[in-house]
Amino acid sequence: MSLNQPPITDERQLPLPEPSGDGAGPATDPDERPPSGGLRFALPSIEWARVWRALRVGLRAGVVVVVVSVALGTAAFVAAGFYGQYGTVRNAPDTASWAALAPRFAGQTLCTSCHAPESAAQVASAHLAVSCESCHGPAAAHAIDATAASAALLIRPTSGICVTCHAATAGRPATFP
Repeated sequence: MSLNQPPITDERQLPLPEPSGDGAGPATDPDERPPSGGLRFALPSIEWARVWRALRVGLRAGVVVVVVSVALGTAAFVAAGFYGQYGTVRNAPDTASWAALAPRFAGQTLCTSCHAPESAAQVASAHLAVSCESCHGPAAAHAIDATAASAALLIRPTSGICVTCHAATAGRPATFP
């Protein structure tokens, strides 16, 4: 378009093609005519193929989001029907019942306070990191009441207990004793 024409403000006011300077017909300047041969509107050129491609990709992503949301919502709805199938969840009473239990294990420190010779033998052996109660069982009752009756409750280690740690097990390092 030439500079002497007024700007296009309405679609009904499209200018007619101007003849070129040599009289051979309408102007063929690429800025004046789109490749399709028609006149260009005042808007800048838009690559509509890219626009449609972006819209298709966005539409597909939106469909995926909707499908996943519906699937997760359905799963949550179905899971709500099974929740509590084996009774209601009672975390507070369970916590209180666990807290009310008397401790069964005394701990390594309490054992070594009375059994110094055995503790020295354990420190000198390969069982340094093994707690006394790992082989002898829970000893809290024996630690509170050190009578012969409570000592009888402790386990006398046998080779069966040793196998608990020393058996060849898949996943245990081959260098494990």
